[in-house]
Amino acid sequence: MNRKWGINMSRIIKRIALIAGIVLLALAVLSVTFYQVDKARVEADKTPIFTFINLAYCDGGTEFHYGLGYQIVRWNRIAEQDEVRGYLVGKEYHYLVGFRKMSDGPPADVVHFEKNEHLIEQ
Repeated sequence: MNRKWGINMSRIIKRIALIAGIVLLALAVLSVTFYQVDKARVEADKTPIFTFINLAYCDGGTEFHYGLGYQIVRWNRIAEQDEVRGYLVGKEYHYLVGFRKMSDGPPADVVHFEKNEHLIEQ
């Protein structure tokens, strides 16, 4: 105890540690909650609401959404299979690890081809 100021340093350190622990726990709970809500919204073909970085690409409409410790990718890439034009579409979810870059391209097990007769040559 510091007699001059009447401060007990160990008590202050314990309070700071308690407050830091509560803040970290709150962030963890919010992260998991936001991820679950946004994942459910994307599964229902709605836009995620808790993401703070949203990137859209001119490859047919692929969207990358970043939230508090998670990434959601909605693939919508122009493609051609057997001379039929269409889109590679799919949804991908990553929590804390395994984030994907646009240059990585869509994984084959996530996307599927949907033909589109209205897609014109550019």
